[in-house]
Amino acid sequence: MHRIFQAFIDRLAESADAMDLRAAMADAASALDLRCFAYLALPDRRGDATRLVSNYPTAWTAHYLKRHYERLDPVIVQALAAPEPFDWGPGFGPMRMSRSHAAVRLQLREAILPRRRS
Repeated sequence: MHRIFQAFIDRLAESADAMDLRAAMADAASALDLRCFAYLALPDRRGDATRLVSNYPTAWTAHYLKRHYERLDPVIVQALAAPEPFDWGPGFGPMRMSRSHAAVRLQLREAILPRRRS
């Protein structure tokens, strides 16, 4: 695993743009047997755009950003609430959320059951 992370760090140091970052992340995710990844950069100032680098389907990421789901995504909410690593996945989940559970359920349903979006 050390080699995977070292290769990832080396690729990050060589990255010149978001495409290089995406390629480095995709290679590291693949080496770790992860199907998908996402890196979300929240804006520093109001009005700036949230940036997302991932291998999720483009239609879903565009929908996610358009609907500002980063504001209620339980993983993002947890990461902002506490800097410590946390478990996430089946059997784990939104323990404490400042937003309504209904909105989060809608977001998760849309992620799991993709459909045509306008």
